[in-house]
Amino acid sequence: MQWIKLYGPFCFLSATIYLMFQVSYFLLID
Repeated sequence: MQWIKLYGPFCFLSATIYLMFQVSYFLLID
């Protein structure tokens, strides 16, 4: 289970960036 230790924080980071991008895009349209 080495890949969980490797990809766990990366998945969390990319999900956070994606969420922030969605929110900023929504605010940009509004």
